[in-house]
Amino acid sequence: QVTRRDCEEYLLGVRESTSPANQAKHYRNLQQLWRFLVDVEEELVVSPMAKLDPPSVPEKPVPVIPDDDIRALLAACHGSGFQARRDTAIIRAFLDTGMRNGEMTGIKVEGTLDKLRRPIGLDWRYDVFHIVGKGERARACPFGDKTGLALRRYLRVRAQHPHAHRDALWIGRLGPLTEAGIYQMIERRCDEAKISHIYPHQWRHTFAHIWKASGGSEEDLMRLLGWSTREMAKRYGASAANERAHEAHKRLSLGDRI
Repeated sequence: QVTRRDCEEYLLGVRESTSPANQAKHYRNLQQLWRFLVDVEEELVVSPMAKLDPPSVPEKPVPVIPDDDIRALLAACHGSGFQARRDTAIIRAFLDTGMRNGEMTGIKVEGTLDKLRRPIGLDWRYDVFHIVGKGERARACPFGDKTGLALRRYLRVRAQHPHAHRDALWIGRLGPLTEAGIYQMIERRCDEAKISHIYPHQWRHTFAHIWKASGGSEEDLMRLLGWSTREMAKRYGASAANERAHEAHKRLSLGDRI
């Protein structure tokens, strides 16, 4: 009994009460539901959304983290205690890999195999984190010398922690850190550094921006961040696209060639 008008009114209500992005998410979910009822269950002959266009989602650029804020954040973590070493290592790992928060919390302290026999965890042979990300896609996230140094310093103090026996790499007073725990840590460190709050996903956008600005290939970026479509590569770092274009113009100096 559901009609196209019912779907339109529902999606309009979602947009008015939440956001265009959430409306688009509900549109995709409903589209899959009706497709299932038509193609698989054969409960319907035609979907009430058959000719309903997807809602437009205005681009909402996510600001990349300024270098000065990153330096201030790392300075706020300075110290040789457990929390200082741990927080420095987490922040450097975010900056160096562009990992999602959920992927960061899932890292194991020692390399092991998951249920599909894929490597997962910290791998010092190649200086990578083996993770399983969104869509159950496995990938390796390499890290550089400074992140490696921060990790080694953290592991030394971690060995003396009451929860050192846990297999999770990141631990705290109550055990393995959760996504909320890492979010709260970054929020607290931002307050100490007297900078605007940074949420974990901003590291991903910042990584994409720095990679593109440095001339890194889109194909490599997709592999490093675990994307299967180029659309994601276009969206991430979009807030600084003008900055990259202006820098490219300075390098090419088209008007100065004549």
